[in-house]
Parts: sequence; structure tokens; C-alpha cells
Amino acid sequence: MIIRESDDNHRHEWDFSVHVNSKGIIVSLSQYRLYTRETRRHKFKAARNNAYDRVFKNGNLMGLTDVPFPDDVIEEVRQRVQESIIIQTDE
Repeated sequence: MIIRESDDNHRHEWDFSVHVNSKGIIVSLSQYRLYTRETRRHKFKAARNNAYDRVFKNGNLMGLTDVPFPDDVIEEVRQRVQESIIIQTDE
């Protein structure tokens, strides 16, 4: 899960899945949520119309094309995938 706060009152959360097939390593978005709060003293709550879920598509409030993918989030996903690769040379 990658979390970014765009300002004091908005938090974005992306959750990705990693799959391996004959084409290579596939990273796909599993969930996206935008959380908001009234002030810094309040807790974050899920924003009403800003949610995406790959599995429960019927409940989606936004399409995949509407999900923001900032460059720094994409780069962090790449780094995490690269760092998680383990090459085993023995049994």
C-alpha cells in the first residue's frame, strides 16, 4: 500500500497486486481510496465518490481511468517490486 497526503486534509491510498506470467511481472491496481477530513483535529474518512476496487467493480464510484497515478507513486511501486526480487542460487 502506498499512502500520500496531498495536503493536511486529503490522503490518497493505492494498493497494488503483483502477478507473474509468461509476459513478465504484472503490477495492477487492486484498490484506490481518497480520504478527507474537516481539519487536522478530525480523523480521515473515506470520500464518497472517490473509490476504486478491482474485485468489487459493481461498487466502484470511479473508473480506473479516473484514478490518479502520480509519477512518484509509480516509481515507488517499481522500486518496491525490484527490491522484493530474490534470486535463489541454491536449493
